[in-house]
Amino acid sequence: MTDIRTGFDYDLGYTCFLISEISFMTNNKLRDVIGYFSYKDISNIYNNAPVFHCEDSESVSEKFISFLDVKDGKFKHSEVLTSIELGDILGRLIYDLYQEGVIDDKVKGVLDVFNSDFIEVIENVDAGLYWQSAEVIYDYYLTGNLDWLEM
Repeated sequence: MTDIRTGFDYDLGYTCFLISEISFMTNNKLRDVIGYFSYKDISNIYNNAPVFHCEDSESVSEKFISFLDVKDGKFKHSEVLTSIELGDILGRLIYDLYQEGVIDDKVKGVLDVFNSDFIEVIENVDAGLYWQSAEVIYDYYLTGNLDWLEM
């Protein structure tokens, strides 16, 4: 397992939260929602996160839903998941990937993580990954190994 992770990028966390919030509000999977975003859209959120964060998150989400024309889906998120916690988990993962040199662009990292098979596993609370430490989540993202479930 990787050493204990340190640090966090709050603007990155907010970016991941907002995408998660849009997913929850439109009843879509994270992977489906990210398909509406371009690199430029995510970069805009990341670069303006301190401003967006001062506004009501539901209002900001609704503006992006309208701007990107995000269609309503039929996916029901687990009631134990929250967009805030999910955004935090994903923001930490992308920050760690950046700090460790696995990715060299945080915005591209958002696109890569949200488009990966990993996103299906983290979104499924029954898989158990959602409940794990940042270190386990980071290691799983890199290896795809769920051996820790065998313990």
